[in-house]
Amino acid sequence: MLSNPKSKILLFLVYLLAEGLCLASQDAVETSAGDKSGFSNDVIQRSMDAALQEIERYRADLHRWDRVVRGFRSDHHLAVSFNYDRGAWQAEGDGIDRSVKINSRIVQASFLYTFHLRLWRGLGYYVGTKTGIGILEDNEVVRFEGGRYYQLPGLTAGFVWDLSPAFSIYSGLELSLMRIEDFSLDAFAVESSPALEPANVTARQIAYRFGLDFFFQLELGIRLEYGQYSLEYQRDRMIGLKRRGEIWTLGLVRHLI
Repeated sequence: MLSNPKSKILLFLVYLLAEGLCLASQDAVETSAGDKSGFSNDVIQRSMDAALQEIERYRADLHRWDRVVRGFRSDHHLAVSFNYDRGAWQAEGDGIDRSVKINSRIVQASFLYTFHLRLWRGLGYYVGTKTGIGILEDNEVVRFEGGRYYQLPGLTAGFVWDLSPAFSIYSGLELSLMRIEDFSLDAFAVESSPALEPANVTARQIAYRFGLDFFFQLELGIRLEYGQYSLEYQRDRMIGLKRRGEIWTLGLVRHLI
């Protein structure tokens, strides 16, 4: 059949048609890939341009803020935050095993007011008061139920350094009273001891804190903070409570300009 000249010509035409279709499809794929690559590069370029514009706008805002702040964020500051407290309870008294230590984690909500005064350029100090409440306590001891915690308004003071209109760092001490209600003591009792009544006490607390404020608006910012504290209650030999731990804080701060 292939010896027929017409058949050879027909087969040759089919071969040319197949080659043409293959070349056409390859060109289409390369063109499509080029278009996609060009589209992707265009999207990336637009995103970078938009980001640069936002940075320039923020820098312009900083210059405008600096004319208002004048190198230091003085006067009134309000902060609302959530605190993650990780520490250990210890108790002492009649019928209590002093060697027992119970680790727990407490989530707290707090409100802080401070008044800032300049010392030199961006360096200043602050004084204020803080109050809070314990929301949730988690532990791994079945017999320990914790209690309810209320931080009574206390005194806080420290130093603050405004690095720019947008960034401030601070460090200070905090003195306060912590009201503890319905605190279960059964997990601390010795084996031969009868059931102990829940404790209702007011303990002294001292804390050291270090934090950073980042202002994303002229008057509003985000607060990140780390602290260590010691809480203690002692009443003769009847009952004693101690807790030491660390606190991580995330919140919002407002500068009342």
